[in-house]
Amino acid sequence: MKKRCFSVLMLLLLCLALVLPAAAADAHPPRVVDDGGWFTQTEFDDLTAKLDALSEELDFDLVVVTTDYDLGDGDASYADEYFDQNGYGMNGNDGMLLLIYPTDGAPGAFISTSGKGVKVYPAGDEEVGSKFSAAIRPTLNDFDAYSASLAFADTAKALVKDYHFIPVYFYFIAIALGAILAFAIPLNHYRSQLKTVRSQAAAGDYIRKDSFKLTQQRDIFLYHTVTRTERPKDNDSSGSRTSSTGNSHGGGRV
Repeated sequence: MKKRCFSVLMLLLLCLALVLPAAAADAHPPRVVDDGGWFTQTEFDDLTAKLDALSEELDFDLVVVTTDYDLGDGDASYADEYFDQNGYGMNGNDGMLLLIYPTDGAPGAFISTSGKGVKVYPAGDEEVGSKFSAAIRPTLNDFDAYSASLAFADTAKALVKDYHFIPVYFYFIAIALGAILAFAIPLNHYRSQLKTVRSQAAAGDYIRKDSFKLTQQRDIFLYHTVTRTERPKDNDSSGSRTSSTGNSHGGGRV
């Protein structure tokens, strides 16, 4: 009896050991963090459900974070670091975070993008930024952070779906096919021109007698050495910023 109980107990412990790592792996940080107290409980729950569903649908994290600090020019750094330090990002780091914070006037808002999100909304992209501003600002200026967050989610969904992400291996396939065609077409052309050529005993037999005459001779300079020194890059102008973790971010103030 004791042996049977011991066996059952060991079996239960083994099952628990297998389940707990899987549950931990599935754990995800909350996609709505209302440190600034901008949402009611109902709004918080509804927004969380919407962002969770969209993130799974798009395989792309959509996150909303609020704070009660006036971040000023530090909003970009705060949003980037919050995204990285709290483990957001599908497939490693694909995602987009809306940060809402108070100012002396209308609430401030900054969108940080990561991974594929940088392609959707690169740093300083005024065209994409204007789309988010048009969606978010009308309600955010009235201090309605909930409606602004819903508009952010809908706009992000449309932009992510419209952006066609091409897998990296497609580029290698295209390069390989291009190389094959570039080699095969001229080869077939020259083969067709050589149908009348017969094999000769020596290389010199392929040259017609007295057909070669040297009329001019000159030296041609073929190579030179250039030393280049890399100039420091401006992250904003290159379409991304780099956080303290080394992750690249896009987006901007809206």
